[in-house]
Amino acid sequence: MSEEKETKSTDITMNVYQILNEIQCNLNVPKGRDVSYNGKKKYSYRSLEDILENLKPYLEAFKSIILLSDEIVEKNNQLYIKATATLVGPSGDKISVDGWARENMDKGGMDTSQMTGSASSYARKYALNGLFALDDNKDPDDIDPSTHYATQEQINNIKMLVKDIKALMVYYKINSLEQLTRVQAQDIINKKSRNN
Repeated sequence: MSEEKETKSTDITMNVYQILNEIQCNLNVPKGRDVSYNGKKKYSYRSLEDILENLKPYLEAFKSIILLSDEIVEKNNQLYIKATATLVGPSGDKISVDGWARENMDKGGMDTSQMTGSASSYARKYALNGLFALDDNKDPDDIDPSTHYATQEQINNIKMLVKDIKALMVYYKINSLEQLTRVQAQDIINKKSRNN
């Protein structure tokens, strides 16, 4: 834990929702990793490892643990990784959030175990983002306009999670899911994952 960051110590009287609220209000995970193309920075992001490393002092202070698990789910002949992040408080009470990612079979140079591992990392990161209210959206000033719209992976996740796609399109006033922004798409995925 850095000297700058102080976390509250707790006793067993806090329930898991109070602990979660404290973590959500105080956890800060900087986007310290950059993606560059042709020497030009496109955007910054945080990794699963970044989230877990910044979370450890809070877990210690609140005498809590985080459990991460994966499940392979087949939907519409596609394999998805459903990751579950569970915060367990000192009295054993818990709260969980799921995150989803699809194995991308078009990833050149990766074998199947690497594809599964990559999808697991993404799904776990999305689950932790949802649980701890971490915004994984890029700073609008950093967004390349060509990457503003939802990714194919996000669209596939929405198709799997949302039963009434037409109602969703009416709500967002769009003609196709490809018109969703990445922010809107991730918000839909996070909300639907929590409800499933």
